[in-house]
Amino acid sequence: MQLQQEAAAYTQGKQTQFNEALSEHLKPLIMYLDDNLHDSKELQDIKYHLLMAKLLCRHSSEVHGIK
Repeated sequence: MQLQQEAAAYTQGKQTQFNEALSEHLKPLIMYLDDNLHDSKELQDIKYHLLMAKLLCRHSSEVHGIK
């Protein structure tokens, strides 16, 4: 039982680390876009699609795990 708990904790830790790193890498990109593009429908669409990509990455890591 202990081994299963350790494995689950390890997997959860890797997913948390992945999700935090993903967010940290996307923040500068979003800031760069905000600084260099006019506030427009296109910019809002870009940010929406980046959010969708982030959510799909999280989902994929939950379903298939992390390398």
